[in-house]
Amino acid sequence: MSTSLLNLTAAQINLTLIRAFLAVLLFLFSLLAPVQYSQTSGVQPTPIPGSNSVTENIVSGTYTYSFFHNGIKRYEYRVFPGTTTSGKYLQVGNYANLNSMRLMSFKTSAPPYYFLLSNAFNWIAPQQIEPPITDREGVITKDTTSLYFSVGEITVDGEKINFVALPDTSVVNGSEALNTYLISEPFNLTENTFFTYAVQYGVTDSLSAAMTLTEGKSVNFRVELMDEQTNEVLGTFDDVTFSEGSIIPYESIAYQVNTKGIGNRICRLRLVIDDNLNPDYSLTNDYNGEAVLSKQGFVERTLTINKIVKTYELEQNYPNPFNPSTIIKYQIPKDGTVTLKIYDVLGSEVATLVNEQKVTGKYEVNFNASKFASGVYIYRLSVNDPSTSSGQSF
Repeated sequence: MSTSLLNLTAAQINLTLIRAFLAVLLFLFSLLAPVQYSQTSGVQPTPIPGSNSVTENIVSGTYTYSFFHNGIKRYEYRVFPGTTTSGKYLQVGNYANLNSMRLMSFKTSAPPYYFLLSNAFNWIAPQQIEPPITDREGVITKDTTSLYFSVGEITVDGEKINFVALPDTSVVNGSEALNTYLISEPFNLTENTFFTYAVQYGVTDSLSAAMTLTEGKSVNFRVELMDEQTNEVLGTFDDVTFSEGSIIPYESIAYQVNTKGIGNRICRLRLVIDDNLNPDYSLTNDYNGEAVLSKQGFVERTLTINKIVKTYELEQNYPNPFNPSTIIKYQIPKDGTVTLKIYDVLGSEVATLVNEQKVTGKYEVNFNASKFASGVYIYRLSVNDPSTSSGQSF
């Protein structure tokens, strides 16, 4: 050691002292800076929503920077050490935008050890990664009670299925808006498809939930498989209601659906949430990393489909009474031109919900009455001619 020190020039000694001084400053800075970072061995971290995270992958020798916006992880940047920096103990400083962000790593390949600063991110042309949206999850909050939910891990013959887009500007101000984003992209199912999904429902504080869910107040979660063309609900799974007497968590259950008898259909999977709490809602995407850490077991569900529709039917709307929207279901045994209209008690037409050619099958349509006065309304279904019409009041 003494021989090595004697061989160092004065300039080298000064440079080493300066680097040591900078190392102390950077260490003190890291204690103050609100930056999330993680070191892993070939797996992705679980970053804190609303923050940013840096992951070192010592298997591939790359760094992954996860960028969050409005609490939703939007994309990642993968940085290759050969073009920027290398070493362990990767850190990232605060930044206004990607043009000013830099990485700092601790170089320990040979003494003297030192810190290495990268170029700004916009100079090194990082690789943008679009990770798959595997879950859609959120929270329902009322007073001090929070109920959480998650649906996802949808796969069709091993291919992951995404959800409909959730724009940055989305405002979830009611259950109807919430349910709009809890639906998957279309996918094809046959009788031999390996079809899986997973759900999770629960409460953060069961005692608080018991105090909130009184006097008939409840929250219902159910997963529905629906036909993309007809909106027919082909199957209902995981129909769970949280109420005063039933607050049992429904934790991380993965299902495989037996699709025998479904034929060949384009479908969607959706989570439907009904409540009478008038709560606040929040919704986000959950992104899986690239590595699957363990094998997953599945509970099998059988899909029962009534393939033959023999009669015209117009069902009572649900919920009834409602505010502001309700679902109307109907079925037709043969192809035809279908009209579904809403009338007030004086017989005046106030809305047309359906007016188009439909094929044989079961259908449902949403009626939003937020623009109408409170009262009693009648809806009427007609197919081809008045002789097949029927009506219901609500």
